[in-house]
Amino acid sequence: MSHKEQVRILCVEDDHLLARMYVEFLEDAGYAVETAWDGETALAVFDPERHDVILLDYALPKLNGMDVLRELTRHVSPPPVIMVTANGEEKTIVEAMKLGASDFLVKDSRAGFLQLLPVVIERTLEQHRLAREHKKLEARIWQRQKFESLGLMAAGVAHDFNNLLTSILGNASLALLDLEPGTAPYSNVKHVEEAARRAADLSTQMLAYSGQRRFLMQTLDLSELIGQIHDLIQTAIPEKIRIEYDLAHPLPHFDGDSNQVQQMLLDILTNSAEAIGESEGVIRVRTGMDTIPCEDLSDAYINDLPPGRCVYVEIGDTGCGMDAETRDRIFDPFFTTKFTGRGLGLAAVLGIVRGHKGAIQVRTDLDKGTTMRVFFSCEKTHAAAPAPRALDASSVADTSAGHHKTVLVVDDDPQVRDVTRVILERYGFIVVTAADGAEGLITFRNSPDAFSLALVNFSMPRMDGRQLFQEIRKLRPGTPVIICSGYSEFEIARRFVEESPTAFVQKPFQAHTLIEKILGALGARK
Repeated sequence: MSHKEQVRILCVEDDHLLARMYVEFLEDAGYAVETAWDGETALAVFDPERHDVILLDYALPKLNGMDVLRELTRHVSPPPVIMVTANGEEKTIVEAMKLGASDFLVKDSRAGFLQLLPVVIERTLEQHRLAREHKKLEARIWQRQKFESLGLMAAGVAHDFNNLLTSILGNASLALLDLEPGTAPYSNVKHVEEAARRAADLSTQMLAYSGQRRFLMQTLDLSELIGQIHDLIQTAIPEKIRIEYDLAHPLPHFDGDSNQVQQMLLDILTNSAEAIGESEGVIRVRTGMDTIPCEDLSDAYINDLPPGRCVYVEIGDTGCGMDAETRDRIFDPFFTTKFTGRGLGLAAVLGIVRGHKGAIQVRTDLDKGTTMRVFFSCEKTHAAAPAPRALDASSVADTSAGHHKTVLVVDDDPQVRDVTRVILERYGFIVVTAADGAEGLITFRNSPDAFSLALVNFSMPRMDGRQLFQEIRKLRPGTPVIICSGYSEFEIARRFVEESPTAFVQKPFQAHTLIEKILGALGARK
């Protein structure tokens, strides 16, 4: 079937003789034509799914062309309208174009204008196609900018939130050292510590949404990864819902954080189960491999895939589906159609996909269900990094572990600086503090050999942690430097190109976590 045979035209013309001429000429040219004799009939038979273009006469009984045009443009996505007028007055043409007409055509007494119809129709259709593509591109750009802006905000909030939690968790862990287990005060402080940890989990979710959460990359098989959490999936999904698996074996490997990818899968599956609700339903989980051109992912929410092969997981459900408005918001932080207080929800899924430089598509129909497909590149994979060796518990429990070693603590937050000092002194370290990078540099420069280690916050005024790290290494190469931040290690590591710090401490931290990192950096292994 040719392109013209696929184009369906609604011709609105009250002159029956001229309308028959339209139909004969256009059908001979390969178009499908439907006629309406007046404006009311045109509005009654109009179907945006059935009509690709509308030829609309200006002078019509009951409702004139302008009135019909106003009604047509109220539709969400109306087809292009070509206004046909006998007078050709500039005022009429301008008014029609302002109301949304895509083009116009002036009749002549000999009907010679019919020869121009195919040219005008094809030009109008091409302009309409380009305009729709431009609108889609603008929507994707806006959507990406929205996600990036919300991600930056989430990362900033998580950073400041983590500073506050560092003080709470640090002081709580210190207080527990002085309290007798089983007593009421010990129990009360434990509750404070537990609440702070839950708050830290929320902060971690915000970092996940921003794509800045720490990832421990390993070489993974997507089908095997799903198999590993099969029992957990069965527990999390209600018994009324049947889960069908179609897992490809073998699959090419990809680089990913197994915990994060599994959490992403569980979040999507939980969302699918909630969409089905109390009814019986089916969730289908499928994996595969493909080489997908960029244009096939033009509707993806996020697409950072490099060219080449990729693996994918597709999770579809028979739930309630979504309308367009809901679909556009499902990855917004804290958005839910259920009730408030649900956390980041699918926003964290988007962050995990972004952090893995993947892509995610969502296909949904109201009352028919939703299918999400997540893609990971399998072009380049690397061997899994070995896990860091854990310190002997006795090293951390030893409150004389510092052996009078001197540590320079540099942090612009006074509460973090104070709790860090108290923790280190509790474990036998001598602590010297500085309120920002510039002050820390002056302190270190005055006596570089006095310090066994520097614990440096990353984000500070006047001189940040990266700049201070570089200056310390210039003054005394090999000095152990630990970077501490409310941002993730993944994000911080990108800022150090030529030389990396000795270790990284994620805020908020507890006393034993900080001591483990410091003893590890100093080589204190037992």
